Amino acid sequence: MAKVGDAYGYLDTNGNDVIPPQFEEAKSFSQGLAAVKDGGKWGYLDTQGNWAIAPQFEAAGDFSEEGAIVTLPSGKGIIARDGTLQVQITRADVQALLPTSVTVGNVQISPFADGLARVTVELEGGRSDRIGFIDGAGNWAISLQEHPILDFSEGLAAIEIDGKYGYVDKTGQIAIAPQFKKAQPFSEGLAAVEFADKQLWYTWGYIDRSGETEIAPQFYSARSFSESLAGVGSVDRGSGYLDRTGTMVISRDTIPEFREGFPFSEGFARVRIGDWLGYIDRDGNIVIEPQYASAFDVSEGMARVDISGQWVDWLGGYDGTASPIYEARLEGSKWGYIQLPVR
Repeated sequence: MAKVGDAYGYLDTNGNDVIPPQFEEAKSFSQGLAAVKDGGKWGYLDTQGNWAIAPQFEAAGDFSEEGAIVTLPSGKGIIARDGTLQVQITRADVQALLPTSVTVGNVQISPFADGLARVTVELEGGRSDRIGFIDGAGNWAISLQEHPILDFSEGLAAIEIDGKYGYVDKTGQIAIAPQFKKAQPFSEGLAAVEFADKQLWYTWGYIDRSGETEIAPQFYSARSFSESLAGVGSVDRGSGYLDRTGTMVISRDTIPEFREGFPFSEGFARVRIGDWLGYIDRDGNIVIEPQYASAFDVSEGMARVDISGQWVDWLGGYDGTASPIYEARLEGSKWGYIQLPVR
């Protein structure tokens, strides 16, 4: 995806226009379709730039196996790949599920995650939101309730009750009792949690799906596992990556000035070394030297980067030293991509 002037279009990996810039807004492709805004309405393009679903929506989300969340004048809906409206949820539908003493305001539906979409209902009069979950057919898997619940991952979702976090299953039943200060989604069978019974500030560790401690609390920050590694911050060892045994396998011992590690994707992770971002492989080798003010995760062998606060498009060599062979044709911020090494 690229923006030229005020218009959005799409590039191939060589920087060539495959769908010329012409849209008011655009999103990345998902499941072979991309949501774009044209003439004030959202629709979906196929990879050839043809309309798969004509512009007709007030807002449009990415497609998943269950469909895509869209906003209609009458409310929210879930559409199939051919544009058929499978499910519609209006304010009146939601109001009918709640006591007459409360008045429904906005209704938001988050993208599907692990087969369920989170429905957040704002109530008027300063009342707390109600949160529930629906499946792709619009059935309520978890009815609306007062307790905040995050998105599902690996069959579990973090829930907050009386200031403590635990996890519920897809029926809404408590699977891990609320006991943590904070909780992240499960990934690769483990979840990073901040333990509430510790007095020190480095209280992050990891639990398994039964709630048992897998890696003892000892970190001041912790990310979810990705490709068997997780970025953490340790008081005595600094920032680095853990393996599933809790062993720090990438750290300041091998990368001086290592400050922050982000999730791995396609064998690479962006890392902050000193003040700049670069990329490493799973062995801790620096494959793109730290030089970017901001950067994104690798996708399809490429990563979007920002040099000195101004976005540029690099399709250079994997050591980051090759001259740019393409620069985005736009004024102001410049968006671009670097190519990671073939593994």
